[in-house]
Amino acid sequence: MPTSPQVDTLATDITLSVIIPFHNDKELPHLSPRLEDLCKTIELQEGVEFILVDASPEASRAAAVIRACAISGVRYVPNPRQGSLFSIGEARNFGARCARGRSLAFLD
Repeated sequence: MPTSPQVDTLATDITLSVIIPFHNDKELPHLSPRLEDLCKTIELQEGVEFILVDASPEASRAAAVIRACAISGVRYVPNPRQGSLFSIGEARNFGARCARGRSLAFLD
């Protein structure tokens, strides 16, 4: 008996993707703790996903950010161009390509 393909209900139920471009630079040490605070205040709601696009130049600085995202349910997406100059537009576009929602919002 043939079976129908499984549909990722999580992806199809998302109506809004909130994209947070982030650049964790050693010259700006206050950003990582602020991001951790933000993650703690996010209340996940059905149909909404939060995506943090990490455009940090050093992958080694990402541990605290990844931990904060995991605890709060924020989806962590490293930008593949780590190490190059930060472009908020590029981080937004990359987040939009990773988004599963029908609508996009940006928090930067």
